Amino acid sequence: MRDNLIDVLGLLERNPGLDAAADDLHGSVRALIAADADEPGLATRRVRLLQEAHSRFRARLEAAIAPSN
Repeated sequence: MRDNLIDVLGLLERNPGLDAAADDLHGSVRALIAADADEPGLATRRVRLLQEAHSRFRARLEAAIAPSN
């Protein structure tokens, strides 16, 4: 996941907002992988956080590649 994010960011002009969103997405993936399956609801919460991080990353990515007027 990390390598793919680095590849995507390398294709675009540096954007601190996009960098932060990528870091957030990567952290969410790591947290989900590390989730303790024995704790009730933890994986569900982490999936929701991952989905939210993914949405923020997509929004930042779309804004970064949108043609500027």
